[in-house]
Amino acid sequence: MLALLLLPFAHAGERFFAWSYGAATVPVGEVELEPISTVETHQEDGATVAEWTHEVELEYGITPALEAGMYLVTSQQGDEALSFSGYKGRLRYRFWPIGTRGVDLAAYLEYVGSPTFTEHEIEAKVIVAHEGKKLRASLNLTGEFVVSEGGVEPTLEPTAGVAWRITPNVAVGAEGKLEATFGDVVEGPFFWAGPTLHLSGKDAKVWWTVSGMYGLTGPSREDAAVEARSMVGIDL
Repeated sequence: MLALLLLPFAHAGERFFAWSYGAATVPVGEVELEPISTVETHQEDGATVAEWTHEVELEYGITPALEAGMYLVTSQQGDEALSFSGYKGRLRYRFWPIGTRGVDLAAYLEYVGSPTFTEHEIEAKVIVAHEGKKLRASLNLTGEFVVSEGGVEPTLEPTAGVAWRITPNVAVGAEGKLEATFGDVVEGPFFWAGPTLHLSGKDAKVWWTVSGMYGLTGPSREDAAVEARSMVGIDL
């Protein structure tokens, strides 16, 4: 069954990295569903506690160069019940057709709102990528700004990944990120890195990417010593 699904093809909606975006956008008029699960670990009273975030995203190609995404987000910490934790909406715009220049360039803007809209987050990225037939690479220069009653807290969080398609349907690589928060107290910079795996199915109508990262600045910030993310893309 798996062999029937994993047939060679490529699709613009594929993501080869779990944290880093590429420059390619969903084709105009097409819709893609992406369930995303992320786990972060931290130490609490001498025990390791896992905090899960589950997101469901719908992506839509508005124009050949512009796509939009809408998310619903839930979270769960340890043995606590799963709870609704926010909304997200985003735009990604690529500046020229993929593969027509030495690198591909895109811009990304995202809004995150808490359930009560008492806290807001704006995330902006400049995406520099290479979308080759075999080699995939991406650098995301990311800034986040959390706005609440306490003021504005900016965070710098660049990410980068490189992957190689070893067969038409399997790619392996590595991904890393840096994080530094500039609030009342500066936290970081902290670094993470780890492997990534990407599998694609027939016509890339279904694909799966999983990545794990380990904190390299130990002891890093206590709530993210280890992170892992799984994401699936389904063309509707």
